[in-house]
Amino acid sequence: MELRERGYTLLELTVGLGIIVLIMSGVYATFSAGLGAYDNYRKECEAYLSARNMVKNLTRDLRATGASEPIFLGKNSGTMAALIKRSYFVFKGTAGAVEFMTYSRPVSLYWPEYFPRRSYRAKVSYAAAPALEGVEPCFQRSSSWDFATAPWKNEETEALDNISSVSFSFYDGKKQVWLDSWDTDALIKMKSKSFHNLLPQMVNFKVTGKSSGVKPVYAVLESCVNLVGYER
Repeated sequence: MELRERGYTLLELTVGLGIIVLIMSGVYATFSAGLGAYDNYRKECEAYLSARNMVKNLTRDLRATGASEPIFLGKNSGTMAALIKRSYFVFKGTAGAVEFMTYSRPVSLYWPEYFPRRSYRAKVSYAAAPALEGVEPCFQRSSSWDFATAPWKNEETEALDNISSVSFSFYDGKKQVWLDSWDTDALIKMKSKSFHNLLPQMVNFKVTGKSSGVKPVYAVLESCVNLVGYER
C-alpha cells in the first residue's frame, strides 16, 4: 500500500500565520510600551537633574552673597559716601533675573605668589540669554571678577542647558513681606546713615527644567535661601 505525503492546507496555513501575527503583535506592544516608559523616565530624570543642578549652583552663589569679612569703614562708616564706595552692596533682582556680589576664599590663599590667581569677589548674574532667530532661548550664568591672571579670565559666561524658566521673589525682613523685585541702588539712596537691610533676608526661586528632544518633559523644583552676611 503506497503512502502519500500530505501537506498543509491553505486554511491551516492561514490560521497558523494568524496565530503568529497575534503573538508578535502582543510582543511588539509590550516591547513598545516598555520603550515608551523607559524614554519617559529618562526624560523625567534629565529634566529633574537639569533643574537640580541649577538649584545647586544658584544656592551656592546666593549663600556667598555678602559673606565677606566684617565691615570696617572707619569714622565714615555711616555716611552716604562710604555706602557708595563699598560697591559690594549690589543685589538686583526681578521676577526673572538676579545680579549680586559673591565672595569666596581666594584661589591663591596658600599658593606661591607667582601662581595664577583670581580675586575673591565676583559679580554674578542669572538671566535669560538674548533671543536669537532659530535658536531656542536658554538661561546663562555670567561672572565678572575684580582681577584674574592667566589662565583665569576676568569674565565668564556659561549656558545653563535645559532650563525652561526661573522665577524669583525676595523677602524684606524689615517689612516682613515678599517682593517681586529688589534693587540695592534704590535702597542706598533712601538710607543716609545705615547700611543695614540692604540685602533681602531670603530669596525664593522656582526652577523649571526640561529634557531635550521634540517632546520635552518638564520638572519643577522650588527652594528658599537665607542670605547670611554682616551687612544686616
